[in-house]
Amino acid sequence: MQVTILASICNRLLRAHRPFMVRGYTDERFCYSRSAALDSARTIIASQRYMMACPQYRPTCVDAAADDVSHGTLADLEPSCVRFVNRWILGAAFVVAIDSAVDLEGSADSPMPLSPAEKRREITSALEMFRQPNPADPTPDVSDQCARTVQALLETLGRWHEAKARNETPGGPSGVDLGGFLQQVKDSLERFTGECPLPLIEPNVRPLTD
Repeated sequence: MQVTILASICNRLLRAHRPFMVRGYTDERFCYSRSAALDSARTIIASQRYMMACPQYRPTCVDAAADDVSHGTLADLEPSCVRFVNRWILGAAFVVAIDSAVDLEGSADSPMPLSPAEKRREITSALEMFRQPNPADPTPDVSDQCARTVQALLETLGRWHEAKARNETPGGPSGVDLGGFLQQVKDSLERFTGECPLPLIEPNVRPLTD
């Protein structure tokens, strides 16, 4: 229960700061939002990684429209319910991926002083959670869709960092086309499935410049 409460609080902090985090790369006024969003994302991933040993004890679901937590057992769930923990993990993976895309070199002044490889491991942890077999999962199709989305994030980041190694991608935040990054994620998803689940991959972030 404590792990779930911690992740829930961090999810709310992430959602509050995510719209402003990208401005934190170029505007000191928003540095705290950048740091808070990244710290919250890492805590969500770490807490749910801890829960991988007992996925059957993760919270049940939330109604996507009402956003109210259901406290029933997994066996009591309606098929229309959506696992809200999936949304927590996916949102956290997106924040780490955006940071990795914008801060390609892993600058020392980052509020999340990790190398690109370490950030990739954080995102890979999210992918492993979605791929973990769980017979009690009431919405395996949602988990599969989330896994494909995280896989698209990883593939796109891989291409960006390869381009950076060839000096084909600007290294500074002002040169990063975040919209282009998200479009490439969508393109990867379309190659996986032939369609793109837009609601899952539209993070609420502000552009680098107004």
